[in-house]
Amino acid sequence: MTEVKRWLAAIILLVVAILSGSLAMFLHPVMWGRVSFGLTLIGLVTLALYDEDNYNLLWLAGLLGLICDWFYLGFVGVCLVAFPALTFLAQKIARYVPELALPKMIVVVLMYLLQYLYLFLVLAMFNLSDTGRSAFWQGLGSSLLSGIVWTVLTFWAWRKLAQNFPFLPSQADLY
Repeated sequence: MTEVKRWLAAIILLVVAILSGSLAMFLHPVMWGRVSFGLTLIGLVTLALYDEDNYNLLWLAGLLGLICDWFYLGFVGVCLVAFPALTFLAQKIARYVPELALPKMIVVVLMYLLQYLYLFLVLAMFNLSDTGRSAFWQGLGSSLLSGIVWTVLTFWAWRKLAQNFPFLPSQADLY
């Protein structure tokens, strides 16, 4: 049972990564924005904010980035770079963020927006998107709205997961 507890965060993040695409398809008319791998990023960043010394999260972020790239984008590289980079950044910022929920939620939403900007830049750089400035700002606004909504709705569950079931803690941390 202790092995399952050590891997519970990874299992839940994998299920969320796969199911959030279906959720995005059904909620697209309601939320105006992309939900696809945003829930996975929200979970990763929240886990990183509460478990700042666990560098196993970076490996998990890379693996989830690879899965999200294959599953959502069809090519490898965007999430494979963004997820570990934003997880690492969240772990470094966590030392300076107060232990209150609201500042950590603001950091999560900012990381969500950084991921949106990175995705837009990569897609525009390789001419994979024909998005103009007005569509960019509209997408940024909808991403901000969906980032706030999904962070508020799921932050407490991710925080409990990070505090009660850290991902692959060392054996010294268990005793």
